[in-house]
Amino acid sequence: MVTWKKPTSFFYEGDERAVLLLHAFTSTNRDVKKLANDLHAEGYTCLGPIYRGHGEEPAQFLQYDLADWWQDAVDGLHELYARGYSTVHVVGISMGGLFALRLAQLFDVASIVTMSVPNASAMHHLPNRLHRYVEKYLTMTGVTPAQIEKQMPLYEQQGAEMLQHLLELIDVVQQQAVTIHVPSRILYGTEDLPLYAQSANDLVSHIQSTDKEVTHFQAGHLMTEGKERAQLFAYIAAFLNAQ
Repeated sequence: MVTWKKPTSFFYEGDERAVLLLHAFTSTNRDVKKLANDLHAEGYTCLGPIYRGHGEEPAQFLQYDLADWWQDAVDGLHELYARGYSTVHVVGISMGGLFALRLAQLFDVASIVTMSVPNASAMHHLPNRLHRYVEKYLTMTGVTPAQIEKQMPLYEQQGAEMLQHLLELIDVVQQQAVTIHVPSRILYGTEDLPLYAQSANDLVSHIQSTDKEVTHFQAGHLMTEGKERAQLFAYIAAFLNAQ
């Protein structure tokens, strides 16, 4: 049996340039911590919040919904503003990328970098991601396969509305991409599902910034752990340094 430690947000103080780093659905800020370490070494201030319930046992995770996690992202941006940072870049992966795009639509951010942003087709596999999260957590904490099979329908039922809200966010972000005017880099992994390349290209075609680009790296969905991680980090740093 493994006891999971509740994850916490990180804050690395650097210079006046701040980066808000937003992690993926059912994951934690481990997704972006290595990238944050690299950016901090170049002088950036980095904040990586944890969405409520993430990294915790499934019953706790399912107490929250998309609105709570969106508010955690907004609160992270406002925390950087409150600390006196007027230049805030936003970097997000998967659901965190959706949040980055939405922040650029609604707030004053300097630039955005997104990785592995889903489109509506992702709803065919997002229930499996929730299933794997529940199964992995319960297995590691000593729950037997038979008990997991018995409990899973309840978890899936509880998660159904949450996934519907995620689909609604995807639709809003895609439809309002035309309201984004800040420098934008939209990235996807060549080893990920094809829908993520399609999503990236659709987003870039609608974003109105004069400084926008879609780029791919050899990686799966979690691009920050991909084979070209070093090249990815260097690319993001070079983009931010140019702003």
